[in-house]
Amino acid sequence: MQSLSDSVVAVLPFRVTGADPSVGYLSDGMVDLLAARLTGEGGPRAVDPRVAIGSYKRGLKAEQDQSDDAAMATARRLGAGQVIDGGIVGSPARLVLTASLREVASGKARAQTSVQGPADSLGALIDRLAAQLLLIGAGEADREDRSLASLPALRAYLDGQTSARQGRYEQAISSYQRALQVDSGFALAALGLLMASQWGAPNSDYHRGAQLAWAARGRLSQRDRTLLEAEVGPNYPIPSSDADLLAARERAVRVVPDRPESWYQLGDMYHHSGTLLGYEDAWDRATPALRHALELDSTFAGPLVHLTERAAGLGDTAALRRYGTLGLRSDSVGGTSEYFRLLMALGSNDSVVLKKFRAQFDQMKDRTLAWIVIVWPAYGWPVEDSRRAAEVWRSRASTREQRRNTLWLSYDLAMNTGRPQEALALTREWMDITDNPRDYLYTRILDGIYWDGDTSAAGEAAKQLVRWAAAPLAPAGQLRHHQFADVCVLEQWRLHLGDLRTTAQAISKLRTVRQPATEEEFVAFRCALMLEAWSATLRKSPDAPHRIAQLDSLLKTGPPGWYNTQQANLLASRLYEMQDNLPGALAAIRRRNMFANGPTAYLSAYLREEGRLSALIGDRTRAARAYQHYLALRTDPEPSLKPQVEEVRAELARISGESAGNGRAP
Repeated sequence: MQSLSDSVVAVLPFRVTGADPSVGYLSDGMVDLLAARLTGEGGPRAVDPRVAIGSYKRGLKAEQDQSDDAAMATARRLGAGQVIDGGIVGSPARLVLTASLREVASGKARAQTSVQGPADSLGALIDRLAAQLLLIGAGEADREDRSLASLPALRAYLDGQTSARQGRYEQAISSYQRALQVDSGFALAALGLLMASQWGAPNSDYHRGAQLAWAARGRLSQRDRTLLEAEVGPNYPIPSSDADLLAARERAVRVVPDRPESWYQLGDMYHHSGTLLGYEDAWDRATPALRHALELDSTFAGPLVHLTERAAGLGDTAALRRYGTLGLRSDSVGGTSEYFRLLMALGSNDSVVLKKFRAQFDQMKDRTLAWIVIVWPAYGWPVEDSRRAAEVWRSRASTREQRRNTLWLSYDLAMNTGRPQEALALTREWMDITDNPRDYLYTRILDGIYWDGDTSAAGEAAKQLVRWAAAPLAPAGQLRHHQFADVCVLEQWRLHLGDLRTTAQAISKLRTVRQPATEEEFVAFRCALMLEAWSATLRKSPDAPHRIAQLDSLLKTGPPGWYNTQQANLLASRLYEMQDNLPGALAAIRRRNMFANGPTAYLSAYLREEGRLSALIGDRTRAARAYQHYLALRTDPEPSLKPQVEEVRAELARISGESAGNGRAP
């Protein structure tokens, strides 16, 4: 007796009952027809029809009793972990085909379904039957796509589902794209592409998945439409705030509580945006949701990645082994296995394994390199690893989109590690790879205001923006969006210098956006609030507190358009402090998004300010934690920032000494 394989299915002859004798050929014929569609792509591989039929018939009892026992015995002899059989009722004109897919080891039915239609459409009926068996048998029993007609598209989709759950996102994306090439209206494949491409894929894949899934949402089940809205937001294509997205994901776990994806989406939201929304217990909220996703599917790589990262950050070796081992078990050689091994070595301080990894950066997968660049600074892990990963990752970038992503993250890394001149050099490469040719000017100016950017370069960049910002607004389109950015950034520089002469005119231009409908328009709308609050504070206007509170109220929702959200929270903190409102200043500076949508932008600036403000209100524990994280980032700053680093080091020593003197640990 062979060992059973769940990846192999025995398709056995169907029972023909009450049917016209002319369709009797379908008894054995169904084996050939179904087996031809079960090739191992997106589901099990069928045993050769001749072998299956021969083995089945040889094992039948003398009275030809086509019993369950005979079917199961045949499957066991063939080493098949699953068996398909069924029945046929009908006439030469119309057929009803019924089939079941059962586990051989347990005898339990995994899928039962039927199709009916004209006999002259037998090929289409077989396709539908096979598609439904595959879909239900793959654990997608509640999924529906009313456009589903192509078995090749379904096979590709199911391949994608398997790869995505195991964390092999590149393969998953390729499979979903293959399904959409066959049928661009295949809503489930579009939804799969959308979900998988969150994990570092080019933005174009994410946007294509969102657009196709939304356009075909009428073909999805209500449950899948709920998941779609939880991902793209209930107002799509108008961007949703993080608060609205969180509400949509809370709704999803109520509507589809049996789907691991819904719990993962909720946990992922708290993980990425919880602190941005002001939840100081964001991780405590994320953990139960991520764990529940794992309870439903222990091979689901998404929650495993976040739980393993967190365990490594806390040095929780028991949790690290548990989640890391599960991750490796789900995908021992695929897209995330390398990352799980690295996290386990880092969290357990395994110097031998870490040394081996650090000697092999050139052989690491792009996804691993990207995660090292993004995640390491957020946790305060060795920045030397991130710098080396960024170098290798950038050297591989070949497409415009890859170059843009690697340059953007390498720039943030340089700024966080205290290397503004290195970062400035990187901006010179942006001119031909961004949608807005003036992006590099904006970056130089804003980082001169809010980060530790080169102020001379910022001033020169501001001079170059003057003529564009002064031009009349275009009636619509991309040029108009670029002009909003010109006005917004230049006016912040002027206010930074205390120049209020053109502020009212700039606000008037930005206020032409009354009902934002795109990310760029949300940026312009928010910028108007920033300029109003800033100028009122500089003018010492009586309504300055109201203006600041108005800006702060918007920022608490995690409004769409991350582009200036990071600067806006820094500004709100500064303005609150100018009003002697230290609790408000500290609350604003603690609202930051460290992982997604600008994962590490301004992180060192936030940490330094959080440390300073926490110390001012007497929270030495939080101050010390923020300062320690800052210093972990800036182990080797450029000369211009060494005094700042030493100042932070001295302040950390001071508050640590005070805490020790009071008998309290920092």
